[in-house]
Order: sequence, then structure tokens, then C-alpha cells
Amino acid sequence: MQPPTPNDPTTPDGLTRVEATIEGAGVPAPPPPRRGRRVAVIAVAAVVGLAGVAAAASFMALRGSSETITTKLPADTDVVVTAYLDPAAWLKVNLFRLTSSFPSLGGESEVTGRAGDWVDSMLTQTGLTHDDLGWVGSQVALAIDVRPDAAPAIALLLDTTDETAAEVSLRALRDGPMFQGVSWSQEDHGGVRAWASHAGDVYTAIVDGTVVITNDAGTLDGIVAASSGGVPALAEDQDFVDTMAGLPQGRLGLVYVAPDDLLAVLDRIEGPGLSDIGTAAGVDPHAIRGIGMTLSAESDSMAIDTEVMFDPARLSPEQIDALGAEDHANALLTTVPADALGFLGVEHLDAGLDTALADLPSDQRAALDQSGVEPAISSLTGDLAAEVSMPAGASTPAGAVMMGTDDEEAMAAALEIAARALEPSTRILPYSPPPGYGVDSPSSTLGAEPQTWKTVDHDGVTVTYLPGDGGGTGIAPAYAVFDGIALFASSQEEAFRVIDAAHGAPNAMGADRPVSALAAVPGSEDVMYLDLAGIVGAVADTGLMDPGIRDDLRALQTLVAGSQSDTEHQHARLVLRIG
Repeated sequence: MQPPTPNDPTTPDGLTRVEATIEGAGVPAPPPPRRGRRVAVIAVAAVVGLAGVAAAASFMALRGSSETITTKLPADTDVVVTAYLDPAAWLKVNLFRLTSSFPSLGGESEVTGRAGDWVDSMLTQTGLTHDDLGWVGSQVALAIDVRPDAAPAIALLLDTTDETAAEVSLRALRDGPMFQGVSWSQEDHGGVRAWASHAGDVYTAIVDGTVVITNDAGTLDGIVAASSGGVPALAEDQDFVDTMAGLPQGRLGLVYVAPDDLLAVLDRIEGPGLSDIGTAAGVDPHAIRGIGMTLSAESDSMAIDTEVMFDPARLSPEQIDALGAEDHANALLTTVPADALGFLGVEHLDAGLDTALADLPSDQRAALDQSGVEPAISSLTGDLAAEVSMPAGASTPAGAVMMGTDDEEAMAAALEIAARALEPSTRILPYSPPPGYGVDSPSSTLGAEPQTWKTVDHDGVTVTYLPGDGGGTGIAPAYAVFDGIALFASSQEEAFRVIDAAHGAPNAMGADRPVSALAAVPGSEDVMYLDLAGIVGAVADTGLMDPGIRDDLRALQTLVAGSQSDTEHQHARLVLRIG
């Protein structure tokens, strides 16, 4: 505990101070050199270290907790990252069930012990250990105030169950090796006693049951005011409330970003403007009201949910059309072979593409018109799919990209132009026809002569390809246009597999494993699937993976992502299935 000291009159700088002395010494001290980086070190070390405390605490008490930190942050906080150290009991059960799938982690006691050791290693420079943090309560947060004309203000907030023990740890921190040679004085901030470094770059206080460490006096004042109801709290801010409403309530972690001040800083940075970034992303960043992200544990998976809230009044007509476009089943996903190790599907790409083409400088637009490929670009429907496979007997992965087109003739002409442009740089490589496909091209080893594209018919589709195996890489590109699809494949064999799937062979959208995994994510607008078990198995079969790592990684089953949006918000979900 700090020794009691009487109040001083108001100082010339307007602050009502408690006796400004070196802590415990009773005599004034000259200001030490500025240590502006110290609070950043504290914040990083404490947040990372306390993430380890979260892992240990999650197995120790089955209580659960309500939101506390955001009720003590002012509504104009720009960024907050919160870890929930004592989540609901069902979340803890799920988390332990998931960790038990990894043999190297051991049981509950081993996990808890390792977490404590990790915390100790992260807190070495502070002079504290995890035993000194027994007072840490249910939540810890890092809050950031982005300032266009100054370095950001950073505050670390730790909920406490024992203010007396917290005071002891704060004093040990101030007297410890991290602040060796730094003198401290007491200050009053809205009735709260705070300790400030004489350089004015570090402040520590306990505000209504929450430990606060910050690099900015104004930030501390804002936290005190929000805690006492003097200013609106972040938990009451409508943008925050609306953003959080679309996210899971049971969570292990939370990130929230109010983008206005951050955008003001980015607007000043030279290079690609935010308007260019907005065009590429399909939405103007200034139309974003708030961004939220949560981490949660389910019975067989970990999930990250992201919610982005829009202000429709700030969206362009094109962006409103794109966000409001009705979702549909992406038929291109039915061209993905059933045994694909991974694939993705995207819709509504045409809206952003049209805007990008309209914004091209006149010289680039003229060059595009002269190239002869512009009609093909305009023919794109906005649907896209891509896949990666490891076909049976293959030594290297194969892949393909499929794009929707409503003008096959224009697309075929554009691809022929591109193929002719590529041809002078190609070289003939050893080639043998793939077994079972009846390709009539002879084997060839003609050296470094320009390579000629060849064609072959497969199930009524003309496939154009470069013969050979890409010099052992397995990449000898092939393309085709059929059934409203522009297909680009790493080899003619992979092109054949895609065509077969499109014409009725088993495809990913009819396979149990990807269908079951994708059921955990929203919508069909944008989807991604990775068969992690298949990928780990394929790598393990090469003999290049350590057996211990292999045993742990075999617990990973699938990784999927999906999103859904309208003119008011976009929700995305990433799910890692473990078991």
C-alpha cells in the first residue's frame, strides 16, 4: 500500500495534487529522462502475459462473468481488445475438450502449469510473476485512442478482485527493474489517486475496481469520468451496441474498432488512397460505423466472428447495389472435384470490377480497349471459384480457377490473345499423354524451342494446354471455356477433373465432409474450405513432418469461412474444427 499523504493546493498547471514526491522518500526529485516507450512495453508484455493467465484461469473457476471493462471506457475510444479470463462454464468445458485433442499439451494440470511458466517468462522485465497476479479478475483490456497529430494514447485495464493486492503489485512494478531510476509522484484525477512518472509518460491507478496503466493523463481522466457516469461509456455507444449485437455473447476475446480517427490518420498517408482501398474492398471505408470481432469455443471447434456495420447514407449507389444483391448458390462450386483439399467461392465481383474499370485513367483505358480483352472482362458474371487438389498418384498439388462468363465467344477470344502473348516465352518440356485420356500428342523433348499450345477434346469441351509437366513442377497450364465457365487449370489433367465434376461426376458440394463443415458458417456469398486433415496427411506421407508435430496436427479437421452482407452490415465467420 502507498503511505498516506496530505493534499497540496492546486499547482500552477491546474491539477490538485497529493504531495508530489519520490514514492516513499518524502523529498522532491528532478525529472528523469523521458521513457516514452515504457508504457508500450508494459502493455504488450502484460497483455501477452495475461493471455497466458486466461488459459490457466479458464480451467480453475466455473463462474462466468459479465461485461465490465467497456462500461469504464469513454464512448470515443477508438480500439479496444478484451480477453475474458473467466468465461461461462460451458465455454471452459469446450475449451478443455478441444485442448485434450493435442497430445503434447497434456492434461489440465500440465496446461495450467505451462501457462504459468509462460506468464512468468513474459513478465520477466517487470519483476513480477504469475503469483503476483492472483488479484486479476474476469477481464483484461487494451484500449487505444488514435490521435492524428500525436502518438496514440494507450491504456491497459485489468479487472481486479482485490484492490489491496493490486496496489501491492503496482508498487512492485513501479519499484521494479522496468522503471529503475524513475521517480513517481501522486496526483488527483477526478477524485482518484494516481501515481505518475515525473516525465509524465506513465500513470497507474485503480479506478472503480479496475487497474489502469496508461501513457496519457487525459486518457486516465476519460476512464475516471466514464466510470463515474460523467461522460458516456463505450458500452452505451450506439455504434458499439449495434456492432456487438451481431456477435456471439459467449466469448473468450473481443476486438472493437471505431474507425473514424484511424481513417483520419490514414487519409494523411501518402500512397494508395483510401478511395482506392475502398474500391478494391467493394465498400468505402468512411461508410463503416464499427468493426467487431470475437473468439469463442464450441464443442468441436474454435470460431472467430466478425461484424462490420455500415452507414448506408455514405455508400455509393454501386456499393448499395453490390451489398444489396440477392445471394445465390454459386454454381461454380459444383465444378470443384469432390476430393479437393481446399476451395473458395466468391460472388458479386463484377460490381467492384465495373467501378475499377470506370475509374481507370484514360491512357490505361485506351490500352485496355486496344488489347481486345475488354469484352471478356465485361462478360464476367461476378462468380468465382478456385480449388486445390492432390490427385491420386500425383507427387505435386494441382489446382484450378473457374470464373463465370455470359459471353463465351468473347472470353475464348481473350484467352487466345493471352495464350499467344505467352507462347514466345515458353519452352517445350518432356511430355507423355496422361493415361486413360487418349491424347494423341507424341512424347517430345525438343529442348529450348518456343512451345506451341495444343488442343484436345474432353467430354465435348475443347481444352487448350501446354504439353509436358512443367519441368517436374506439375504445372503445365490449360484453359477452356464451356457452359458459361472460363476455366484455368494447372494441367490438362486437372482441367479434365473440373470438366468431369461440372458434367456430373462427384463434386465438393455433394461431399459430406465439406457440406458438414460449411454448415457452421453463414450464407453462400463468400465461402472457403480447407481439409486440414487431408493436407496434414498429404504432407506426412512425404516423410518431411516430425512425428510429434504430426500427432498434434492430426487433431485439426477442417477450416471454413463464410460471409453474408446487406447494406447495413456484413457478418463473417471462421471456424476451425478440431477432433
